[in-house]
Amino acid sequence: MRTKSFLLALLLASSVTAFGQNATVTTKASPGLLQLAGSGIDGQILVSANDSWGVIRAAQDLANDFGKVTGTNLTLERPARRGPQWVGWGGWNGPPHPPNGSEAPPPSSEHNKTAGLPASRETTVYYTYNPTTNYINMSVADRLKNTVGPAQNFTGPILVSNSTRKTVIIVGTIGKSDVIDALVVAQKISDLPIHGKWESYIAHVVDNPFPGIDRAFVIAGSDMRGTIYGIYDVSEQIGVSPWWWFADVPIKKAEGVWALGGRKTQCSPSVKYRGFFINDEQPTLTNWINDNYALGPYGPGFNHYFYARVFELLLRLKANYFWPAEWSSMFNVDDLANQPLADAYGIVMGSSHTEPMMRASNEWPTFGSQYGGNGQ
Repeated sequence: MRTKSFLLALLLASSVTAFGQNATVTTKASPGLLQLAGSGIDGQILVSANDSWGVIRAAQDLANDFGKVTGTNLTLERPARRGPQWVGWGGWNGPPHPPNGSEAPPPSSEHNKTAGLPASRETTVYYTYNPTTNYINMSVADRLKNTVGPAQNFTGPILVSNSTRKTVIIVGTIGKSDVIDALVVAQKISDLPIHGKWESYIAHVVDNPFPGIDRAFVIAGSDMRGTIYGIYDVSEQIGVSPWWWFADVPIKKAEGVWALGGRKTQCSPSVKYRGFFINDEQPTLTNWINDNYALGPYGPGFNHYFYARVFELLLRLKANYFWPAEWSSMFNVDDLANQPLADAYGIVMGSSHTEPMMRASNEWPTFGSQYGGNGQ
């Protein structure tokens, strides 16, 4: 049983399926509908390797969510690349402006999101986070002392190419995904309703999106979180609650999933930052953490393995803002991967009135003596 009492009060927030929006998929078969999963369908999700790591990670969740519902996971595919050329489907040569240069990933910069593009059939997507440091007029020794932590790398899903599976879903971010941008240029989809908007997306079936693909269900976001929300909107519609892990909400099983006709346009949310605060986590949540995660260097294991579950919940709830547990823990210190993981998922971090500037109050009794403090 994984239920956490600190979250039960939020269950009512997700009682309305997919925020009461118009449905884009169904688990009931009907003539003429595009089947996405189920009996006789060995489907895949097409996603560009140069999209944000957070989008590709969420697409993997969607692929697995189809498996939770129908018993068969979808897989992730990218356009194949051979040297400087892209090899797509039925002779499609890729987006209007394909990337060039070597097969090695581009050099990382602050908060850079990169994806390897090897010549093999598989691409491992990863994320690199370099901490922010003010290097102005600093010696090398001072730079090391003032860096807030080491670089962090998260290995993400594996994308395949030249698969024999049927492409049923295409996912990506406008201006970031080569695949989505190619659809815009070819006037297969219109980005006008959401272009430049905050956390928006469109979703609808597209006929003949690329040679060799008769029809596909396309999810295109205006930015990273917009695309992610469009992905998780489908997950919720097919029967996977945002609380499937934290509250053990049963998955609604189905023989198949089909895309409905019509077009969904989700505009920017009226509240820009939405989230929750893990407040007063001691003793209930802390005891559960101690039972399920290894102790950290300074106490309970509030680490990035735990927070990955919290960040996923936030995104499935269409939230983007989070105050972490800071009574018996120190978010930025207990695990140096916590903050980078929030960045990778697209979560905006904040802190309560008693922990200004993202510093947990417990940091002073832990480290204060190094700076002349008395530990009080």
